[in-house]
Amino acid sequence: DISWLNEEITRSGVNTVLVPAQTLDAEAILEFTPDIVVVDSYWIDPVDISELNSKVPVVAIVDGDTRGIDCSLFIDQNLGSEAQWSGKYAGRVLAGSRYALIREEITRLSPRQAGNHLGSTPNVLIFAGGTDATGVIPEILAAVDQVDQAFSMTVVTGEHSLSKDLLLVHSANFTSATTEFDSLLDRADIVIGAAGTSSWEICTLGIPSIFLAVVENQLQVISAIEKAHCGESINLVAERNLLSSQLQTKLEELLTSQELRAELSRNCEEHFDGLGSSRVAEALESLSLNQ
Repeated sequence: DISWLNEEITRSGVNTVLVPAQTLDAEAILEFTPDIVVVDSYWIDPVDISELNSKVPVVAIVDGDTRGIDCSLFIDQNLGSEAQWSGKYAGRVLAGSRYALIREEITRLSPRQAGNHLGSTPNVLIFAGGTDATGVIPEILAAVDQVDQAFSMTVVTGEHSLSKDLLLVHSANFTSATTEFDSLLDRADIVIGAAGTSSWEICTLGIPSIFLAVVENQLQVISAIEKAHCGESINLVAERNLLSSQLQTKLEELLTSQELRAELSRNCEEHFDGLGSSRVAEALESLSLNQ
């Protein structure tokens, strides 16, 4: 149960129906007489999804692997994923950063200029998902606090008591996971964050960043970011003990090298234009009209 997500859903006015985890109740879904069903799950049985697609168009959000799903449209918003889909499922795939599902709150913000200068005390935003499920935040703070350059930290963590247990050299403001993540990004000069779907929002804004793979399904994200050089990355899945030395070095480089920050921002601008949600919406409308 993620309180900020529940608040966001309530605020949006979306009707919700609670169902058992990792299931798809086709009968209940069809009672709503939907025009399109969107499925985003690693766990729902592909057979159930495919069977539902025979009754109503199903759109599956995936990360490269279809898991054997047969549906009307696949969406793979990951950077560079179009190469994986080349020649497959003709006309049924929206792949690559052109289709990154960026929230309107993010697209309203101004992307960073490639030649941006940092102020006297840059703000480093640190997060590891909404709840820091792997408990990596204390290790991140211990590493970055060794950096000699001046900066302050904004830390998103599920542990409200964390700030009381740490003696930090650098100023740190602790906050819980929030629906106002866009405002935190808007104030950030540099981001250190887990490489989830928020990575594409960060890249859309062109914020110089260090992306961390803290769970296995984030390895594809950091691999794509490395290839396009849209940010720095650290693979904690393979060797978590590398965090301290690598993170300190990479943060020092971002704080001191305007040239590096500018290069990362330019590369982000080349791959992300913030229009992915509009492109997907147009495709869904076309899919609905053609049924």
